[in-house]
Amino acid sequence: MDEINQLLGRSASSDTATLVPILVKIVPKTEDERKTIFSNTKLLEFLRDTLISANERLRDSPTPADIEASSTIAKIVAESAKTEDARKPIGDINFLPPLGEALVISKAIQKPESLTIQAIRALANLCFDNESNRDAILEVPGTLAALAGFLSSSNTTICQMACGAVLNISMDNEPVQQEIIKSSGLTNLLKIVKAGYDPLTREVSRPFSSTALRAVANLVESDDGIEVFVQEGGLRLLFRVLREEHEAIIAPTVDEDSFMSSLEVLEAITGILEHIAEKDHIQRAIVSDNFLQHLMDFIDHLPTFSVEAVEDEESADYTLIRRNISRVVTLVTMNDSNMIDIPNDLGVVERFKHWMTLGLRSGKEQEEDEIRMSGALCIGNLARSDESCTNLIRNLNVAPALLELLKLETDRVKTNGVKEETKSSVKVIHAVIGALKNLSLAPLDRSYLGEIGVIWPVTDLLDIDGLKPVHLGCIGILKNLCGGQKELNAYRIITGEEPPSNQAKLANLETAPAQKGKAPLNKLINHIWKSTGDNLAGVRSEGSRVIVNLVRTAHLSHAPQFIETIVQANSIAPLIQIVTGALLTRSRAAEDGQDDGSDNQHHVHFDALPAESQVFPVVQNEGLIALILIANAHPQAIPTITKYHSSLLPTAKTILESGLPQPEEGVTGDGTETSREEKLHYVDEIKVNVCLLIGTLATADAPFKEIASQALRATILRVLAQADQKSSAPRVGAAAAATVASGSPFKASAPPPITRTGTKSGKPGNSKLSEVEVVHGSASSLVAEEGLKIKDAASRLLRSL
Repeated sequence: MDEINQLLGRSASSDTATLVPILVKIVPKTEDERKTIFSNTKLLEFLRDTLISANERLRDSPTPADIEASSTIAKIVAESAKTEDARKPIGDINFLPPLGEALVISKAIQKPESLTIQAIRALANLCFDNESNRDAILEVPGTLAALAGFLSSSNTTICQMACGAVLNISMDNEPVQQEIIKSSGLTNLLKIVKAGYDPLTREVSRPFSSTALRAVANLVESDDGIEVFVQEGGLRLLFRVLREEHEAIIAPTVDEDSFMSSLEVLEAITGILEHIAEKDHIQRAIVSDNFLQHLMDFIDHLPTFSVEAVEDEESADYTLIRRNISRVVTLVTMNDSNMIDIPNDLGVVERFKHWMTLGLRSGKEQEEDEIRMSGALCIGNLARSDESCTNLIRNLNVAPALLELLKLETDRVKTNGVKEETKSSVKVIHAVIGALKNLSLAPLDRSYLGEIGVIWPVTDLLDIDGLKPVHLGCIGILKNLCGGQKELNAYRIITGEEPPSNQAKLANLETAPAQKGKAPLNKLINHIWKSTGDNLAGVRSEGSRVIVNLVRTAHLSHAPQFIETIVQANSIAPLIQIVTGALLTRSRAAEDGQDDGSDNQHHVHFDALPAESQVFPVVQNEGLIALILIANAHPQAIPTITKYHSSLLPTAKTILESGLPQPEEGVTGDGTETSREEKLHYVDEIKVNVCLLIGTLATADAPFKEIASQALRATILRVLAQADQKSSAPRVGAAAAATVASGSPFKASAPPPITRTGTKSGKPGNSKLSEVEVVHGSASSLVAEEGLKIKDAASRLLRSL
């Protein structure tokens, strides 16, 4: 371009009147012309320096020539920056500071609207998807304040351009956002939105309301932004716009232009809601101010306009907007106060139940997967207290609806397999399992959940390998349903059958029915044995705790015949595992199909050191008590227990040595750090149980007695020596059991509180389940012989050895 050569032959301080005609000619109109501009560093530097000189003159005595030159240079930059490749080289030569200064000057002299418009355009385009350019604007004092001020301009074009600039510049940049908020930018944006829905100003402001709302979405990413948003009445305005635009798209007479225009606004609204609805006070306001109804109406009332007719991939997507709204509803149900208030409106929960049926048996299952999932998640989030669970189950009858959805989604997965097409179905199953798990935490309703058949479909999921994300939740449900001495649920899990109609107590059944291969207990134990990966420690631990609860329930029910059945299901190995932390691993013979399944030791190796994440004192203690109960109720199981001495005795020694003086604190003899076990603390209740278990085993198994004596005698003497030095008796566990040898039942005191969490967080992917739901430490320890002190337990063990 000859004009470029002409410019480069001049000085940046040349007479602007003679520069303007040349500048006008090089304003790029095509991609090639844009490339010519931004690839010429000397030209960019000349334009920058010329703008700096013009800015200096404009501050003192602005002339039309300087204003036009500055405007034209800003326009050249704005047009060039439409191309992504232009933004970095222009920013790299520090072009943004003089552009920002030009914007500030244009606001000060209040006349050159062309300069204002072009400066805003240049800044907006340079900052589109370019973080370094956004940061550069912060270095120019007054730029963001001037930009925020132009949001209230009476010039519609300037106001519209300012909206777009704020949107681009504030994207993912908190310092910029804060500066714009301080300069009343958020307040001005809300005024623009309000004007767009005021009959007197609608025609002027409505065309760029969606841009203003998208800019608002950026500014409410911070707590300060949300505070200003609420103070300025933004929440009420937002739902007013939501309701009006929703009514517009469901109107029978809506045309394509109106439909797409409304969708753009609705898409911007959901962007705001997804940010602010994570905050408790916003969640609360949505319910207390009756805005929840508007969100649910959006889900339930669909437009008649044919969305499929719109093929523009960049256009707003109604289906996606509807899904996002359903996620906002899910967030609202996570609020503790809303958990109490929402179920009081029977219609809301009924709508959640209705959502869980959408698309089923219609051939459109996949289209409505997200809504069905939201229905289940909402119910699960409301089920976060015993009182709420009871209300949801007994008064609102949510459990059968969840169960029906679970069966249908499971059938879809079984029919089609776990693959890309059924991933959304797996998400629905995950949500339903989360809801059922929360409901099963309420002790009063566990019997009912067992009666309506929750156990069977939940257990069936363990057979589907592709559903690993939900397996831990399934096991948690089984653990809850057989906990708290729920005898009939224990019967169902152990036998795979419904209990006889004329029997309500395990003790009244003289012998346990022969287990079927498909009994829930069998499936659970098979699943535990298959879960060999390091990342499946939670599955192994929680699965073994189901066995603990079954053993405890059988003991409390005076039904030793069921303990025998539990043992026959090969349950000893998982219990040994939670005590020792050793991994279950298939032997080579088993992998080759050469084992006969007759002996657990053929399948597992317990000699490897457990990983740190696989040992939890509270869970270890549960395993110890279950093994004690088994050894007393079914002595024939003792040889199966004692053959794991290579792992059991070192673990017993570690527990007993906890709290004893060490030769060197934190360092071993060879200078390495102490092992993981030495860092765990075990209370006396757990040590007592170790003594009781080892003593019971040693009394019945002479070879084990000899090995245990060699392994533990010195440690027991150290325990006794320390006990002699203690002046106070050991603490009594929060939930103690009567003496096992006497056969009397546990005397259960108040159990520790169970903390529920929201089933789903606000952002996708933020719904991860805890791997093991226990607390590291000594809270609520159980002791197998009430009142037994560690000194007496250790003395008794020493005598037995």
